Amino acid sequence: MGVLGSIGTPHAAQAAREGDLFIVLGSGFRQRNLVPDVPIIQVDINAARVGRSFPVDVGLVGDAIFTVRELTKRVTPKVRDPEYFEKIDNIKRNYQEMILDESKDMSTPINPGFLVQSVKLHADKDAYICVDVGDHTYWFYKKYQCTGEKTLMSSNMVSMGFAFLASLAAQLEYPGRQVICITGDGGFAMVMADFTTAVRNNLPVKVIVFNDGKLKNIKKEQGMYGYLEYGTQFINPDFAAFAESCGGEGYRVDNPEQLDEALQKAFNSDKPALVDVIVDPERMAPIVLRPP
Repeated sequence: MGVLGSIGTPHAAQAAREGDLFIVLGSGFRQRNLVPDVPIIQVDINAARVGRSFPVDVGLVGDAIFTVRELTKRVTPKVRDPEYFEKIDNIKRNYQEMILDESKDMSTPINPGFLVQSVKLHADKDAYICVDVGDHTYWFYKKYQCTGEKTLMSSNMVSMGFAFLASLAAQLEYPGRQVICITGDGGFAMVMADFTTAVRNNLPVKVIVFNDGKLKNIKKEQGMYGYLEYGTQFINPDFAAFAESCGGEGYRVDNPEQLDEALQKAFNSDKPALVDVIVDPERMAPIVLRPP
């Protein structure tokens, strides 16, 4: 049902809200308003993390696997609640239908959700996907369903530009794996000079640029607090031409019918490759502030 939290789906939030108990294993949330208003057990191997960001009813310090084994010994079988699981099944079905609908959306400018599903079609099962900071972060984690891929993101201190540099490090660490960088035009423009680093070091990273000509997350936050949009728009270079000038491959796409071919060429290349996708600047992924 997707990711739970501010970058997550309303489907995951609803599923969490419908539960009787919330068990957090080896993880956490930055803020209290990202977790459901139900009893919470948090398990973490680091005691300093238990209850640090949100209140818990029970905090357990220990390895998640061993702790769950011990907890399992202490619970009794419960009669299955058909009504609850029917609700969950309906929520999941609605989520899958939403994913399917966006995968068929051939509108222009390109729907960011359509781009996410197009990337999914070409990603290897063991791909390493580095995700940057911006509106595209929300689109990716709301829409992308991992089936073996590993994702890496940085959610601290508004770290725009993180994903491309992380993808270079990931490709060095995993030379035999497909490494994909999901980034916005704002974040990539901050660090784009290092595309020459990828070429010089023969790092065949695949960069997907969500190009909308603005900082949509800033626009979104301005609107949330009643401000008019200000200072969010900028002029971009031709990122595809830039990639080629560095010695890599570049593809610019503004038609959804051309996206599949461009991604296939980029992902099959043994060079660093960039796909510059013109996405709809008016489509913004909503922030889930609290499970409704």
